[in-house]
Amino acid sequence: MKVAGLCWISVLLAVSLSVGDCATMDPDYVTRIAKLIQDNYEYNEMQFSVAVNIPKDPKNTEELEKVILPVSFDKLKEDLDKGKVYRDTHVVVGVPLKQLTNNGKPYKIHAEIRVLDNLGDLANTREGKILFLYSWYSACDRCTQEKGLYSILEKIRGLKNRAWESYAFVFHTVYQYIKPDNNGKGGRVIPKDEIQKTLRNLRTVINDDNIFRCYNPKNEVFRCVKCFVDASKTANPVDKCVQNEE
Repeated sequence: MKVAGLCWISVLLAVSLSVGDCATMDPDYVTRIAKLIQDNYEYNEMQFSVAVNIPKDPKNTEELEKVILPVSFDKLKEDLDKGKVYRDTHVVVGVPLKQLTNNGKPYKIHAEIRVLDNLGDLANTREGKILFLYSWYSACDRCTQEKGLYSILEKIRGLKNRAWESYAFVFHTVYQYIKPDNNGKGGRVIPKDEIQKTLRNLRTVINDDNIFRCYNPKNEVFRCVKCFVDASKTANPVDKCVQNEE
């Protein structure tokens, strides 16, 4: 069941593990969850993020649908169209929010941080659950700067105090191009080393390297790739997590 006119862009799968109880997520389970989210949450080809409570013990597709799908697709679309964050018992969904500075300069509050700021209902039903944050795009440098205005690092660190069973970060598309503004300025291709650094920064707050890219490679079936396979904390992510296929 898809929301009419909705198109998928960013799903950040956050799965929060209690401190001292880390465990690598089963890639097959991650793949089934990510595919189900991608097939059901789409929003006008815009970036958005989803957080959802998932049972830690693998469930079949029918059981997963009961916790992943929103209570009301109509309410979901209505809230997103109004720039609101959609919240129900199991799912939180947000899109970027356009704002103006006091000087009239436009800026955006990113979807990921809006979702992380609205986890109250999910926190109330977190016992025995994995918190999935799924994002269409990989995190940008602004999202992973320590003490940055829109940094998600401290937000994710704070999840450890809420006693979810586990957490992870999952994205679909590598964020490797910044679009120019309305005046045609500011557009650029993001260098590979900058994308690598962004993922390494994110790795510092994700337990047991539960960072995945889940997508459809060209002429292949949907799959999830674990971004870090080297245990060294200075290692770079695999190439499939830092570069989109041509």
